[in-house]
Amino acid sequence: MPVSQLVIGILVLAAVIVSVHRLVVRGPSRMGGAMLIAGGAVVCVAVVGYLIQSF
Repeated sequence: MPVSQLVIGILVLAAVIVSVHRLVVRGPSRMGGAMLIAGGAVVCVAVVGYLIQSF
């Protein structure tokens, strides 16, 4: 496994942990917006990973 993929994986894991923590603290009223942001983040990470891999 290349080091860059390991670093990206660690950063994504850290972002998910922080996001889940903030979602729990804010409560269920903001869950819809949080899910949109999380989905957008996943799509962005996938696109960036694809672009990096294709070069």
